[in-house]
Amino acid sequence: MCAHPKMPVATESCCGLNTNNPTKVHVGCEYLGELVSYNSNTQRCSSITGANVCDDSGVDTNSCGECCCQVSISNSSPKDNLFLWTNASCKMQLKVRIDGLAAIVHNPERNTTVIPYVNPDRQINYISLPWPKDVLGDEIFPTMDDDCGNGTCALLQNWTCLCDANVIESLVFSEMPTRDDVLTRLKIGSFEPDYFDIGDYKILESSTDVDVYTCEAL
Repeated sequence: MCAHPKMPVATESCCGLNTNNPTKVHVGCEYLGELVSYNSNTQRCSSITGANVCDDSGVDTNSCGECCCQVSISNSSPKDNLFLWTNASCKMQLKVRIDGLAAIVHNPERNTTVIPYVNPDRQINYISLPWPKDVLGDEIFPTMDDDCGNGTCALLQNWTCLCDANVIESLVFSEMPTRDDVLTRLKIGSFEPDYFDIGDYKILESSTDVDVYTCEAL
């Protein structure tokens, strides 16, 4: 599945350490349960002679020790899924039904099994989106009636449209916001900075109701 390279969501994994099969991945961890970002994973592999990040051909279970349990896939229990990093590309897409409900699906470059909850063929978790509306108040979204957005998306056999999705990151505020501004415009929560290692987050600016931090760990 796809993952944000800046987020610590996968296990450390390096190739090139198995002389018989260089694409076998060595799974490492500094403690059980550790997850790292893609950049951190790349740095760790670079610090090991002969190691690199690759599109692996399986885990080298003879070298990972107790860290072997860091990788497991469970279709019946998504919360138990543990993943490792590869350098293969992955495309996020949006599957749009004829009623406007949409599901996020993942399309990895590698020909592999995609877990059900982001699988283009097996995804059943649809959500509503704030589609724009025309002058009559009807929502505008790609459907089979308009050739899935005039060919922008692909028409699938079940009358849904499969569209490429682009994630755009931009600043929300250009100056110190008020508490109400933060609560109104920011929709994704996070752990408190004190939860992370000392030095991972640095306070940038502070007011009576709002503290602004910058991440130094990425």
